[in-house]
Amino acid sequence: GAGSPAGTTAGLSLTPRGGAEALDLQVVREQSGDREIFTAVLQPRGGALEVDPSVRRLFEVSPEDLRDRSLGWVDADTVDRIRLEADGQTVTLRRSGENWVAEEDGRKVAPAEISALITTFNETRVSSFRTAASPAETGLDQPSRRISFSAWLSENTPEEAAGGYAIAGVDFGVMTAEGRVYARAQGSDETVTITPELGEALRKLIPPDQAAPPAP
Repeated sequence: GAGSPAGTTAGLSLTPRGGAEALDLQVVREQSGDREIFTAVLQPRGGALEVDPSVRRLFEVSPEDLRDRSLGWVDADTVDRIRLEADGQTVTLRRSGENWVAEEDGRKVAPAEISALITTFNETRVSSFRTAASPAETGLDQPSRRISFSAWLSENTPEEAAGGYAIAGVDFGVMTAEGRVYARAQGSDETVTITPELGEALRKLIPPDQAAPPAP
């Protein structure tokens, strides 16, 4: 009847990584007396199955719930330059065989530290979108910290000729009252918030003797 949820449908499209065939899930919600019945059909496999009422959440999903919450993806085997900026200092880490070297002072960085940074970046998830705060309020007009991952397109030509290919990165702003950090993913104009762990991982890779700005 009018206002009844009977016969309403929720749909979800699942696209596997690697280009496999997409799957479309449709769930129909119907009312039978005092009982709600949920029936699921998975295409192209076909067949209808009654499913647990917990699937009711599909009918309450907002578009924001389905948004990609990653800052990007870095393949550890592809990246060979990492530029770190924090509080006025810059460190450029360059792959050298199995190791990593800071271009500024020749300092060697253990591969495990690089791996930990990449893992933290890949696992960082956006806490919230669409903040109304201005760039001046978020600190993203002049980011205090930044990470940029890149690859060089050719090892056989001068870097000036080959150039770098940006893979992913993030700018960091100030911390919110809730303990999140304003951020902006590389290639995006959108302000988001993230948890502090990624910024802390960045800071660990800049040694104490480089933490303070150099004397004039």
